[in-house]
Amino acid sequence: MKRKLKYDPNKVWLIVYILALIIPLGALVVVQKYVVPSMTYEKAITFNVDIPENTLLTNEYLIENIVVRDYLKSNVSQDVFKPVYFDDGTLDISLLVGYETKNFIPQGAPLHHSYFGDPKLVLNQSEGESVAAIPREYIISAPGSMRKKDEVLFYPVMVDKEILKAEQNQTESLNEDGISEVNKNVPLMDNYNVVPSGDPIGESVVYSIKDGQNREVLSTKGEGSTGNIASIEVVNRDNLMGVLADYYNKGYKFIICYR
Repeated sequence: MKRKLKYDPNKVWLIVYILALIIPLGALVVVQKYVVPSMTYEKAITFNVDIPENTLLTNEYLIENIVVRDYLKSNVSQDVFKPVYFDDGTLDISLLVGYETKNFIPQGAPLHHSYFGDPKLVLNQSEGESVAAIPREYIISAPGSMRKKDEVLFYPVMVDKEILKAEQNQTESLNEDGISEVNKNVPLMDNYNVVPSGDPIGESVVYSIKDGQNREVLSTKGEGSTGNIASIEVVNRDNLMGVLADYYNKGYKFIICYR
């Protein structure tokens, strides 16, 4: 014999009362966690440290300091760098590589395009662009006033044995053991009294200028150096380094000019 359930109106109202409390609370949690953020917040790229003025954003610098945070949409303009992710979920930082800050940027501030100068140094990786150091032995002469972001031109000059000998005497010295070694503190600039002629065989943008102690050479006093230029790095585009190597192997060296 089946037992009949006894109807208890008090229990029914208790269940209804509990459900009336749980359902709105659950809906409120869902709205606050998923709906409200998507309507009021937006993700943007920022840094976890203060960024000084004239800081060049290299790949290594970005890996160490870049973060993504949520900001109120009212504080995020269309000018802000927004995160782009690869298929594996890692952040694509290539959009920022090569930019240089125009002013100091405080920690946590969303990054606007207007915070950065003309992105001459942004590498177009889809076109195979990279950063390359110009070998010391390639260079005959270059102006000592040349600095980062200058547009440079390469003029080929056929080099004879006398010039090669003079260059060797200028760039080599004996160490304490009497062994010949390259003196990195000897500047590359203005080694010979030569002037360019004809058309340049290549052009690029200076990515970095270093002295013999591997410090960035600046136009004014600061954390870098204002001394002699010992090495030059440029953006390798349009197979520039391949063209320079071909000319060098045929007996040419280069006068570097900038504009």
